[in-house]
Amino acid sequence: FIWIFWNQKLYGDLAVQFLFLVVGVFGWANWHQKKGAIPGKLSLKERLLVLLFTLLIFPITIYYLSNYTDCVFPIAEAAILDLSIVGQVLTSYRKIENWLYWIVYIIGVNCPECRKVKFRILSNYNLTQINQ
Repeated sequence: FIWIFWNQKLYGDLAVQFLFLVVGVFGWANWHQKKGAIPGKLSLKERLLVLLFTLLIFPITIYYLSNYTDCVFPIAEAAILDLSIVGQVLTSYRKIENWLYWIVYIIGVNCPECRKVKFRILSNYNLTQINQ
């Protein structure tokens, strides 16, 4: 998928693949170290800070993808990337609220219009380009 996302200029999806790898290793180490620990909840203050962080990085990510890359869908890719970052980090710290971010991510990524666009890109992608 990394090759396809790079060639189709879906940089949010591409960054998510690397994010999952890095944070996944951290999360595995964190969960492995605390075997049997019960997932916790964020305090109200922590929830507000996480929400504020998410809302702050969204326009920054859109700006970066719009102005410094040739990303085809900067708003959608920013949403994918930012929700994934927050969801994955909360998951790695065993916070139950991670599900809220993953649910919004899944609904957004699977909205009918997003699915049509990504299906069109992937179905029109010439797999022989990989060999070049």
